[in-house]
Amino acid sequence: MCKSNIEKAREDGGTQVGNTLNNGILYLLVLPYAIAGVFGFIYYKKYKAKQLAEKLATTQE
Repeated sequence: MCKSNIEKAREDGGTQVGNTLNNGILYLLVLPYAIAGVFGFIYYKKYKAKQLAEKLATTQE
């Protein structure tokens, strides 16, 4: 699919073919890491809140 798009863009006289393809690849590369990072951050915040609640519960006893 990528090959056919590049060939068509070259036939149409596109000069930004390589840049467009590289941007698409970077987008597909970064997106899964960004999603995993968001879930990791949420998990970390909940884990720290749970630890803080347990620490407060033990100091009040």
